[in-house]
Amino acid sequence: MARTIQELERSATSYLGSRDVFDSRMDIAEEFRLGRKLRAPIRCALEESSSFLFVGDLERSLAKNLVDLGLKESLAPAMIWEVLAEPSVALAAEEHGNHKFRQAVVIARDGNSSPFDLRLVVDAVIVPRGHDARQQRTPPAIVSVAVSIDMYDLDEEPETARLVRELLDWCLEFPAPLSERRSRPQPMAFVGDPRRIGIEEVPDSWRQYLTILAAMFMLTAEVKDGPSFDGTLSSKTTLVVKLDPYAGKTLVVPSDTGIVLIDARGRTFMSVVDEISIHLVTREAALVDIQNATAARDLLPGERVYHRKIGSSRNFDRFNEGSPKPCSHGESSFIPWHGPKATKGLERRYTNFEPGMHKHCSRYPTCGMYAVFA
Repeated sequence: MARTIQELERSATSYLGSRDVFDSRMDIAEEFRLGRKLRAPIRCALEESSSFLFVGDLERSLAKNLVDLGLKESLAPAMIWEVLAEPSVALAAEEHGNHKFRQAVVIARDGNSSPFDLRLVVDAVIVPRGHDARQQRTPPAIVSVAVSIDMYDLDEEPETARLVRELLDWCLEFPAPLSERRSRPQPMAFVGDPRRIGIEEVPDSWRQYLTILAAMFMLTAEVKDGPSFDGTLSSKTTLVVKLDPYAGKTLVVPSDTGIVLIDARGRTFMSVVDEISIHLVTREAALVDIQNATAARDLLPGERVYHRKIGSSRNFDRFNEGSPKPCSHGESSFIPWHGPKATKGLERRYTNFEPGMHKHCSRYPTCGMYAVFA
């Protein structure tokens, strides 16, 4: 590929962290072409000399879809930027000598004037650099590309489970490794063999399903069942999912390990996967809140702090520690901003934060710098 792809992303937590979007008149195609620092797979597979006309095609296609849904077509540029340049899911695989990509993002309902969250997906196939009939070098090129949009109500658990299952299916379709992590994933244990306790429609690849599901939440899966399992779990096990009725040996569970009991009788395998997914989503949300909790402080009179967003939860955005230095566009480029999730995130950082203090670089969406002007 044109350059190393470093940002393959298969995390369910990232996927469920929906984004706010706003009207924009930026030339998305040109910004995307010049985005040398962007690490999204589709951009990494292309070169500046590649044709980027497809970006405008995607923007127009999405604008039509938005109008059909009764939404504002002016949101299309920002949405296309999010899914192309800053995707929350990014998958890649080789296919018949070409490179196949899928990038996706969820747009929050508060940020799209819709009663539902919107799931946006771009699928692309790119032919790598080569040579033409005259042996002239040709840059990587888009063979096919398409954008699709679907509605989800992520306030409802079945819809959340549907989105997680979709990501699970994608991970099976794109068997790429997870992004590198500095720390090793914690182990979780699935106790019980679904084939032996009356679960229906169990696929031959059921172990793979559970392994990928755990990996989507940055965990490693250990399936414990059969005569060789003595009931003892590793002291490092962070979570146990026990399928009942369990007829194995008595479990010895570490004192700090969470246990989830799943009544599996008379159910399909995928319905069990959906229930496990909801437990993992709830658990991860609680962990994210703990890990990212900061001691709120007062802003000093006249203080100006510039922030980069480092993630999103269902209800609020998460920001870095902040800096007194603005982005390269300068302090004068910052304008009033009213992003619902960003506002909630900044309220968690500053005890005396007021909505009128909220600013953003006017180069939105291609610059993601936020600011607080006290």
